[in-house]
Amino acid sequence: MKKTGSFCAAIEYLLSEEYGFNVSKAEMASKYEVTTGTISRKVNEMFSYIEEYGMGGETDELMVLNGPGTPKDKAEALLHKAREASSAKRRVQLAKTVLEVYPDSSDAYLILAEESDNESDARAYLKAGIAAGERELGEQFFEKNKGDFWGLQETRPYIRICKSYAESCWFGGNTQEAAQTLEHMLELNTEDNTGARYLLAAVYLYSNQLEQAAQLMTKYGKGGASTAFAYDQIILEYKKNGITSQLNKLYSVARGMNKHVPDYLLGLKRLPHNLPDFVGMGDSNEAIEYVIMHSRLWASMPDLLKWMLKQ
Repeated sequence: MKKTGSFCAAIEYLLSEEYGFNVSKAEMASKYEVTTGTISRKVNEMFSYIEEYGMGGETDELMVLNGPGTPKDKAEALLHKAREASSAKRRVQLAKTVLEVYPDSSDAYLILAEESDNESDARAYLKAGIAAGERELGEQFFEKNKGDFWGLQETRPYIRICKSYAESCWFGGNTQEAAQTLEHMLELNTEDNTGARYLLAAVYLYSNQLEQAAQLMTKYGKGGASTAFAYDQIILEYKKNGITSQLNKLYSVARGMNKHVPDYLLGLKRLPHNLPDFVGMGDSNEAIEYVIMHSRLWASMPDLLKWMLKQ
């Protein structure tokens, strides 16, 4: 720093504003023999630092690392800070620090994947996160708790990263890997609290594994109809028998479940870039989620979309 006064001027200016003193940048510039432009730059640098690191900055991170607790405890504390960070750069930095402290953190790999600009890199992070989760839980844990995973809090990071990996494979064109991951999730968590069955049905239909798709929808559709399965039944019928009168009945049932889906499927309404945060039965958010997750499947059947357009 050429002039330490620029730093002092910026601090005094910020504090004066914070405590209500009427001080101008010109006064500070005169007092510390710097320019007003220099003060403005230093003020912006400080705001950028606060946005990236938070008010505590790296000090909080050092306190966690040097404080009491196991490596896993410290990792959890740092993960909490990463989730609260407003800066992508800061989240990535904290996630990497977590992995230095505790290499078996699935959630840290999930953060790195979410913040990655490259889909191939993101998928590599997700795969590494799955391996980390398997190391953390251990082979005996999988054998003992197979089928009831979601009921155990410590399994949830592993299930979450498996789902993210399956979605990445699905959108990336690796349907076989997506299917294997989703089937693995259903074996571990038969109640399927995360809805893996809906994407798996889409994967089966896309791959023309029609019998598996029918069995899956029968197994998980007993407790009540769902929008995803209702529209997937249309695809199943079409793939089996083509355009039939049965499609009209299935379409009527599906529209009764959610009338918004055709508008998004046919481009009558524009889809947002991201999945909605909250979904309600029969609402437009449910339709958006279905269409985004099933767009690859429906795009492979232009004749069925043309049929729907005429209804």
